[in-house]
Amino acid sequence: MSAGKCQSACTVLLGYIRRSRICVMPAASFGFHLAHRTDMTAVLWNAYAADIRGWINAHGGLASQLKWMNAPDTYRYFHRC
Repeated sequence: MSAGKCQSACTVLLGYIRRSRICVMPAASFGFHLAHRTDMTAVLWNAYAADIRGWINAHGGLASQLKWMNAPDTYRYFHRC
């Protein structure tokens, strides 16, 4: 369950936990950004499913500033709790 902010390394778990096991509350949000180490950006990127990468790209791609995915977008990718 995600009920608040999940950012940075926390978002990597989205690639390792089955979506059927993730639910989001209305206040849930996911913050995506470039890794601080250049070589780790690929690790972050590859952990995300293709549709999550599509959302990130549609919002300008990974950058040093966080890109926040909030409701209602979160409901497109994860079911509500």
